[in-house]
Amino acid sequence: MGQFDKRYFIVGLSIGFSADLVKGAGREAKNRIGIMAYFWSAAAALKKLKLAHYHMKIDGKEYEVKGLTCIVTNAGNLGFTKISWDKHIDVSDGLLDVVVVQKANLSLFKLILMTLIKGERPDNFELVGHWQGKEISITSTPKHQVVQCDGEMIEKIPLHIKIIPGAIKVLVPKKDKS
Repeated sequence: MGQFDKRYFIVGLSIGFSADLVKGAGREAKNRIGIMAYFWSAAAALKKLKLAHYHMKIDGKEYEVKGLTCIVTNAGNLGFTKISWDKHIDVSDGLLDVVVVQKANLSLFKLILMTLIKGERPDNFELVGHWQGKEISITSTPKHQVVQCDGEMIEKIPLHIKIIPGAIKVLVPKKDKS
């Protein structure tokens, strides 16, 4: 489980484009048109696309990167069966994954398509940066960006995020052997 301030999350949070996308796909739109609400929202969010500077400190190491969105995720699954950011993102590994989409161009859409099809993101550090850590601090310029956490909109930058390993125990019934 991840934590920032007094909030907890299971899936993750995002800043910038991906948060705008979630914001635009509200409950009413999802009830009306289902998964298409996200595609509709993505088209609208593309019109507001702006490059930001993300200043990150991950387990004591500092990074500065330009990007369109910054995602801190605990789970690689995008909520749809077998669709994942990357098969190496594991909810049980005790690490948070930080993904920054750095450029939007035709190569990015090809990379996204291949990631969704194969479940593994090809290495292309010009388009997407990926780090892992237990404790993450993020500030950005501009400071006023949309931020979402597990689908809930928040207005909180800077962020100080940490992982809380083993915070949740999941009980699964035994399979009936008969």
